[in-house]
Amino acid sequence: LEALAKTVAPHAGSAQELLDLIGANRLAIRTYAIRGNAFKVGLPSRGMDAALAREYRLARLSRYVWVVEAVDRQRRSAGEPCVLGEAVLDATSSELDPNVLAVHVPGVALVHRIGAAPRFPIMCSPAYYSSGGVGPA
Repeated sequence: LEALAKTVAPHAGSAQELLDLIGANRLAIRTYAIRGNAFKVGLPSRGMDAALAREYRLARLSRYVWVVEAVDRQRRSAGEPCVLGEAVLDATSSELDPNVLAVHVPGVALVHRIGAAPRFPIMCSPAYYSSGGVGPA
């Protein structure tokens, strides 16, 4: 997430917000596993940008995915939507060489498609959205 934000920040200024949260020690990481189809079904209720949700729904995800969310601690404490980016990984891939299916930072995303070139850049809203994990974020 940090590497993508550093790469795109000069071109998509909203990605700098993630870097600023890292610098201010306000960024938390939340990781959860979920069925790929359940991840897709839950996108609209999370308040995710429609363009990004569409790309995720069209992507061929593995049966189970690991989702690593970038969470703003202050917004989480205030009970507001607090996720500003995430990485989606194939849960069946090796932890030594994880298969990254998608990466999203504020304003920009990359989505890998099986049998096709990755979709990048996908321009999307830098707005915060709710976590897809179960239980307190």
